[in-house]
Amino acid sequence: MIGPYDHFGAQGSRKSPVLSGYAIDPVAQIDTPEITFQWMDYVMRDGKKPELLKDKINYQVMGANEWKHTPSLEKMSNEMLTLYLTDTKVGDHYRLAKEKPPKPGFLYQEVDFADRKTTNNDYYPAPIVGKKPDLSNGFSFISEPFDEPVSIDGTFLGEIKASLNKKDMDIGVVLYEVMPQNL
Repeated sequence: MIGPYDHFGAQGSRKSPVLSGYAIDPVAQIDTPEITFQWMDYVMRDGKKPELLKDKINYQVMGANEWKHTPSLEKMSNEMLTLYLTDTKVGDHYRLAKEKPPKPGFLYQEVDFADRKTTNNDYYPAPIVGKKPDLSNGFSFISEPFDEPVSIDGTFLGEIKASLNKKDMDIGVVLYEVMPQNL
């Protein structure tokens, strides 16, 4: 977890569980050092396995106040959602479509390598609550609202076809949940 650490009080004592305006689920409030020592005791001394670490992959679902456990990354998800990037504008964003576009489009982006202050990638170390992310430094795509809650668990796959005049390219992908009040 990366700060600001406004969910800790003096000398690390717990106070209101909040991270940058996001209320941390009660089940996510774990004693990390205690779990670490329990794990070390289990591995090195044949002790009891910590209950929280039921399987190889153990993760807390934000906003659902629950832990999930699975034997592999492949087993984390129960279905695949396929969305397509398009070159169709929807307000300030491009459309993220459920159906494959009839003809491929393209988006043009130019990067000035002499400019070391501007970046075309984003990074969010903490949940963005009550404000819109800065999307001015790259392309942003938005889907239609989902009819029901969706939990994104497992791996993220993508295929992008690019034409470039350099030997390599770095791509950053950041996923956000956009709430109705932030549209």
